[in-house]
Amino acid sequence: MGKDQADAIRAELRDRLIAAYGDLKTASDAIGIPYKTLYRNLTTSGKDRTSTVTLDFIVQIINHLRDNFGGDDIGGVNEAALKRKSRDRGEDPAGA
Repeated sequence: MGKDQADAIRAELRDRLIAAYGDLKTASDAIGIPYKTLYRNLTTSGKDRTSTVTLDFIVQIINHLRDNFGGDDIGGVNEAALKRKSRDRGEDPAGA
């Protein structure tokens, strides 16, 4: 997976957590992940960004959101991230 796709997944998960909880601090408390860890793993730029994010971390967040709010599995999140990446590049995500 390339950096662009990984960053799109980070941004997608961050947006979903903020939509569900209002901010990452509240989300971190609900999930049981320290705020700093959550922030560093979901930020896409800057010195605080972690260079890699484990699949376990991503799956933990996806499962939490799915179990508590309904929604996508990892495939759905990946598809949304691909669309985000296409939008960010100015491409038509539908391919038309």
